[in-house]
Amino acid sequence: MNNEDKKKFIINVHKEFMSARPYDDSFSIERMKEKEELFWKRYESLFCEKLPQKLYKYRKCSEQNIKAFEDDFAWFSTPSEFGDIVDSTLNTDIESELEEIEKNPAPHIKRISTAIINVMLAPYGQSLDENMLDSVLPLFNENGEVKEEDAKKLLGEKLPEYASDQYAKQLVNSTQLSNQEPILESVKGFLNLYLEFNKKIRNETYVYCMAEENDNLAMWETYADSASGFCIEYKFDKGTFLGQKMLLNLFPIYYGEKEQIKFFDVLVRGLEAKQKINGISYDDYAKWFLSAYTKDPTYSFQKEWRIGFTKEMGGCKQSFPFASSIILGEKITDDNKNKLVDIAKRKGIKVYQRKLNISGSKIILKEI
Repeated sequence: MNNEDKKKFIINVHKEFMSARPYDDSFSIERMKEKEELFWKRYESLFCEKLPQKLYKYRKCSEQNIKAFEDDFAWFSTPSEFGDIVDSTLNTDIESELEEIEKNPAPHIKRISTAIINVMLAPYGQSLDENMLDSVLPLFNENGEVKEEDAKKLLGEKLPEYASDQYAKQLVNSTQLSNQEPILESVKGFLNLYLEFNKKIRNETYVYCMAEENDNLAMWETYADSASGFCIEYKFDKGTFLGQKMLLNLFPIYYGEKEQIKFFDVLVRGLEAKQKINGISYDDYAKWFLSAYTKDPTYSFQKEWRIGFTKEMGGCKQSFPFASSIILGEKITDDNKNKLVDIAKRKGIKVYQRKLNISGSKIILKEI
């Protein structure tokens, strides 16, 4: 897949996830298992052939890394531990949003009130076009309040007679100046809540990063201790539960610019959305998901894929019995080489070592 194909892959897999969620609370355990099996079959038919057949992890020859290879487990890390300080963050400017709301609250109250109206109108198949409000009916005054007579007129046209008075009073009460302060405080609370959510993504998501290539000189230099380390080749067995778990949470990194997310817009769309999670519309949630897998193009040499889990799906230590071969760096010490070769032989997997060709112009792999 090229870079743009990876972006589409992230978006399309996320859409497929959303189509299968949330689970109905009334589902029995058996029904949930059945639904998960059906989802896996659909995922396998749509996406598995697009995944790399092999992925690679560049490692230093530390005692911990050698032990993890020997015992078939992997140490997952939180994005906050990475060198890229904006890894897995959302592109936001909450400070400016809060400042704007404090300086000019009326249009924000107007937008929220419009969303509330649309929620009321939705059961009747009606909606309000905010952009046409002022030209068709000056429903809001300069303070962002709703005028009662206009509210009754508008709602009387949209709703059954018995409901219009009740909703008109509710609208007027919710937008009066005396009520604007708690409304704005709620908005600020929402913005700050998801600022905290952004921090949670970086600090409480566990990820394992791998690369598409095993011969990247920059990767050997940076992540395998200047070629004195080793590189593990992984193949995921989709016929096992553990293999499926890893594949379902395996995504490429898209190298590009993150779309800016305005949280007030997210709040308003969430009020009106029919499909949402934690008050966030599916469309906005998709943008968040893509942002978490987007990195600056200067990192594109990594050709990274990563497996990511929430805290609820397990901790930083995960069973990872997927090593299919191992490559030793050309500068590895004899002691570390002997340790790794011995482990690989006991596992029954092949061992290769990087070496210069006779002319010294190219690095080649030799099976040990």
